[in-house]
Amino acid sequence: MQKLLKTLIMIPTYNGEKFIERTLKSCINQTLLTEIWVVDNQSKDSTRKIINKYAQDHKNIKLFINEKNLGRTGNWNRCLELFEKSSYEYLKFVFTGDEIFPNCIKKTEKIFSIDKDIGAVAFPYEFKYLDGHKSITIDYQNNTLFNIKQINWLNIANGGILGAIICNVYNKKFIQGYRFNEIFIGKADFDNEILSRSKAYYLNEILARFNQDARKTFPKSKNNVVELEVAFNKAYRLEKIKKLFSQKEYDELKKIILLDLIKKIFKYYKTIPLIHLWKILTKKLIKRILKDIIQYEKIKKNI
Repeated sequence: MQKLLKTLIMIPTYNGEKFIERTLKSCINQTLLTEIWVVDNQSKDSTRKIINKYAQDHKNIKLFINEKNLGRTGNWNRCLELFEKSSYEYLKFVFTGDEIFPNCIKKTEKIFSIDKDIGAVAFPYEFKYLDGHKSITIDYQNNTLFNIKQINWLNIANGGILGAIICNVYNKKFIQGYRFNEIFIGKADFDNEILSRSKAYYLNEILARFNQDARKTFPKSKNNVVELEVAFNKAYRLEKIKKLFSQKEYDELKKIILLDLIKKIFKYYKTIPLIHLWKILTKKLIKRILKDIIQYEKIKKNI
């Protein structure tokens, strides 16, 4: 069975007893049979009991238990490690509590077959808020295959083509040992690395649902530190790939990064004393950025 399947669904989880069943059901209900691996990060509740119950009835579900708690991002990287050791070609992350719609895997596998140099497929998703109402953001009106230069321009100028992890699927061919950076809250650094050497496809079909009720860390993704993180990743990435652009384009992107950061910080601080701005520019943050640069260079040497 394993040789016939191309996509691996990975569910990193920790104390997910309230929401893991919802996610498992959505993965089981795929129109294309798909292997489902759940990586438990030393849960203290009944998460593993629920998973084992489903695994008894569904042979395509496997449970992996970390020897120790690896932290939020560490568990994502454990998923990547297991995926790269497997025979599967494509990786679909589904976080505990989120859902993928029945045709998600079938549709994205079809897209990957279009071009062997597609490193990731992105698509719009439904966002379900705590009060139950839903919204959908569609970034592009048409199905679109982006080349490397187009992707990197969009990642820097528009904030990233891949978006939330629920709305994309990765190609193993372009991961090449790279990992999520544990000092960052978001995944932009990982996405940028994948897309620095591959094409990307935007499929204009809603194939997943992000459920806010299951995402404890969601508020952390909407704050001033994250805005600095995003700006740093954009600026650092631009320097790494500046040969893709003309001098005029390079200068324009630098301007976009700076103006976007100023606008977002001003929006955040317009009702707060400016003294708080200094708090986010502490030595700790500077050390984190320097540490990331050093770590990034070490990783690049090993790829």
